[in-house]
Amino acid sequence: MVKVYYGADSGFTAHRAEKELKKTLSKEEYAEIIRFDGYKDLASSVVEDCSSISLFGDKKIVLFSNAYFLSSSSNRKAPFSDSQQGNYRDLIEYFNAPSPDTDLYIIVDGELKKSGDLYTAMQESSDVYLQKCDLPSDDDYQALAAQSAKAEGKEIDTDAIKMLISRSRTVGSGFGAKGVDYLTFMNSLNKLLTYTKHVTTVDVETLVYRPLEDNVFALIDKLMKKNVRGAMLDYHDLRAGGVEPLGILPAFAAKFREYALTKYLIEMSFNNNQIAEQLGKVQGKSIKPGSIYYRRQDLAGLSFARIIRILNDLSEIEVSIKRYQDDADTKMEVFLSTFCDTYLKKSRNY
Repeated sequence: MVKVYYGADSGFTAHRAEKELKKTLSKEEYAEIIRFDGYKDLASSVVEDCSSISLFGDKKIVLFSNAYFLSSSSNRKAPFSDSQQGNYRDLIEYFNAPSPDTDLYIIVDGELKKSGDLYTAMQESSDVYLQKCDLPSDDDYQALAAQSAKAEGKEIDTDAIKMLISRSRTVGSGFGAKGVDYLTFMNSLNKLLTYTKHVTTVDVETLVYRPLEDNVFALIDKLMKKNVRGAMLDYHDLRAGGVEPLGILPAFAAKFREYALTKYLIEMSFNNNQIAEQLGKVQGKSIKPGSIYYRRQDLAGLSFARIIRILNDLSEIEVSIKRYQDDADTKMEVFLSTFCDTYLKKSRNY
């Protein structure tokens, strides 16, 4: 049997697989799992082990994590070329006829790539099972935090859990980025439960860093209020904290995409209720109509066309850094220092 786990959050996908193995196997069997890592081991090595006979006569359990070559969304560079992997011929053959003496569990590093010979082999085999690991909801994370605290004989306030969820959200995903990074959430939760017997919002505020987006959005807010010095100081704080410019750019783009949609709806004469409804649909969360009043004020000095220009300029900065190896800090500092003069002029509408 072969079971393939995949999903948007690789940390949660691995958790799901490990949880099911612990539930299915005895402690002794779980301890005997043979483990391979796609970033260190060739697929052919996994197949070779799966096809060999167990020395003890028991069914073997093989766990193959980080199967990047089955993923459509891996962010890491492939450690092996297709030729080094033998174009996955061994794995394709194994999918077609897996060993009855081995159960192979595969964890995909991201969403499943639904094309190519490997996917076809998995689809056509009656012995390969595909398990999509849907992202937990906020309610699931609240329950998980409460259960974890209870298991350790500790308490965690509901407001503290909500703040922890907020600070564990994914970075730079644009509209609808409501998913929580599982490993960030669990690592932060474990740190909090180690720190105190009763976790409050003060503890979360003290021990869990705000998401990058929050810091970038505060920076952008200063730009919009023409506080260039404050924005530059925020940028230098981010850099001092180890955040690379190419890590900051996606959060910039996400915020200005939100601004672009808001300004477009304003220029189309939508009222505050209609704008809040449209933004809520796109972002996957409730937007209060009262907040649109303040957004209108924030965007008074920018037209839709000018926001699109900002997005285009941010894209060019990214290209210049990646393709032409231009100095990233210089590019970002020029963008920030000239933002008001370049984009907040009142003389023209572009």
